[in-house]
Amino acid sequence: MADFIDASPTGDGGATMVMSDNAALMLRSLVTRLRTALEPGRKSLPDHRLFPGAYPGKRESNDFRARHGAEMRAELIAATDRVLACWTGEPQVTLEPGRLRDWFLVMGHAQSLFRKPNRWHRHRFDWFFGGGPEDLEVIWLRQVQYLLATAATGTPAPPC
Repeated sequence: MADFIDASPTGDGGATMVMSDNAALMLRSLVTRLRTALEPGRKSLPDHRLFPGAYPGKRESNDFRARHGAEMRAELIAATDRVLACWTGEPQVTLEPGRLRDWFLVMGHAQSLFRKPNRWHRHRFDWFFGGGPEDLEVIWLRQVQYLLATAATGTPAPPC
């Protein structure tokens, strides 16, 4: 059987995701890896890898991260913890709108595990077109975000 992920609307702004066992295992593993990488320490993902520049200038963006980075990281950690607490890796999960927000946030930031520090740079297109062995995980993470967004808004999307 091929790996797949699909999402359908629940009617209340939430979504039900159905996926192959292998896809569920892979997503759970990626969320766990993100949570580990958010812990303080030598291998922690730095704020500049997690959060894009809020301003065109590097100094202003760094100042913004210095002021708000801890709060943004705390929210990401809390969202990741909620995803892990409410989903043990089953191939089907129904997400109410609040949980869907957590998933969307986590899937977006989990891409930071595989991207170079300049992944947010607006003049770079290699992040979109790929170019490395890690891109399969990034493609899956983006597809989950896309499916959740289309399901939450009631827009039909083809399964991947």
